[in-house]
Amino acid sequence: MGNSKTTDIVVFGEKNKYIRIEVKTSKNQKNFVTGYFPKYTDPNTIHPDIWVFYLPGYVNQKEDVFYVLTHQ
Repeated sequence: MGNSKTTDIVVFGEKNKYIRIEVKTSKNQKNFVTGYFPKYTDPNTIHPDIWVFYLPGYVNQKEDVFYVLTHQ
């Protein structure tokens, strides 16, 4: 998919339905680097259905933290 991809994970379900998942990781526990949000201001643009924001446990904490959000 290269640098222009819009999806990290695709989950397929019944009747050929699927959802797109985009995963973002923070290295400093403050910011998630992404240039994607301005790209999705038009509701007709293909966008991830689910966003996963991940804070690794090695960043000032003992456990990994995940935030799972819908695109809306």
